Amino acid sequence: MLTETHLHDVEDPPLIPGFDVSFKASRPRNAAAAGYGGVAVYFKQELFGKISIWKKREKDGVIWICGKKTEQAVAQFFCCCYVAPDNCTGRPKNEEEWFSKLEKEISEAKDLGEVLVAGDFNARIGAASEFNRLDVDGSNADAEVDTTIMENDLSNTSDLRFSVDGTVSSRGGILLDMCEMTGLRVVNGRVAGDIPAAVTSLGNGDGKSKSVIDLFLACPTVFERIESLKVGGKLRAKSDHLAVTLTMARTIEIELELELVT
Repeated sequence: MLTETHLHDVEDPPLIPGFDVSFKASRPRNAAAAGYGGVAVYFKQELFGKISIWKKREKDGVIWICGKKTEQAVAQFFCCCYVAPDNCTGRPKNEEEWFSKLEKEISEAKDLGEVLVAGDFNARIGAASEFNRLDVDGSNADAEVDTTIMENDLSNTSDLRFSVDGTVSSRGGILLDMCEMTGLRVVNGRVAGDIPAAVTSLGNGDGKSKSVIDLFLACPTVFERIESLKVGGKLRAKSDHLAVTLTMARTIEIELELELVT
């Protein structure tokens, strides 16, 4: 999974040896606004025909793909997204509306199968929990939280999450609220290979802007099958992000790599 594909020199996403671009939601370089965004999802050829596009919102930098339901597994929904930072003219005009749309899509996907979301959210969540957030001050006591997911599966997900980035931004708070509403769990900082959650963005290179903003979010049944999450690998030219690789068990090992280019 690649985000910020607009930074490539041409409109089409870059080539990756051994993989083909299966689905993309790229904004052309002649787009009217800055912060063109763009996301792309790559798969090996042996998976062709087993995966299809479910939803795509190019303007919002969101693409959903679906792995077909089989006798051995329920339908698998994967989302890749990019949200421009607050200081970029390509940022969402209304952040709460952007996350509200994603929240509705997550809820719809969960009704049909399992969900895994990956993206450069440019949202810092520190080590804050996504559990019991909405009723802390009583202001959201009537919120329609997905209690079925929470009651059945919280015992399998540790409330504790550790991170080298202690900052929680305003957008990060919105993201955490979305996670509680949908029952998704932040993977970073909770699984083997990434405790505490490692820096994923080096910022402007001065060492002061390092942050954890490239995140995986999983429904509880997917979370249970995650074997590891690792941050690192070769930094691409012109990129201030590190690759984030998640490995989870299914009928076969599936490795998803979210490589972010800035």
